[in-house]
Amino acid sequence: MSASADSATLNIDTLTQVGQAFQPRDASEKLAALGLSALTRLYSIALPLLMAASLLAMLVACWRDLSGQRPNILLLAAASAWVLVACRVGLIALFNVNSFPDPEPRLTAPGTYMAIVAAILALAAYYRPSAPKALVKIPVSPYSGVP
Repeated sequence: MSASADSATLNIDTLTQVGQAFQPRDASEKLAALGLSALTRLYSIALPLLMAASLLAMLVACWRDLSGQRPNILLLAAASAWVLVACRVGLIALFNVNSFPDPEPRLTAPGTYMAIVAAILALAAYYRPSAPKALVKIPVSPYSGVP
């Protein structure tokens, strides 16, 4: 099919119907589509479980660190990552409240990735081993003035 206007010509090789589902043509596309659908199902099941477990781990790690132990830098990193996730969720909620069109995946993807990072950091903060004791005690000179 082609169309002409003055000196310009537009050639159309194929037409696709808008809204039509992707139909794989060969074995490699079928395998890729199968892998993508399996990964999507895995994320829809595992991600909520990971988020719940990491929030619980974050609360326990906060309680443990506030009870007098040494502060945990992983806990601080996890808390800041959760704040970034909350900001992204707030931004998307603001879009929905103001009747903007549905946010594109490029707007929601950073929040999902940051939530995974926050979950891993929170679990790492929870499972952090206690601080190792010094293996070698450095002798203090009697002339240093330190008792």
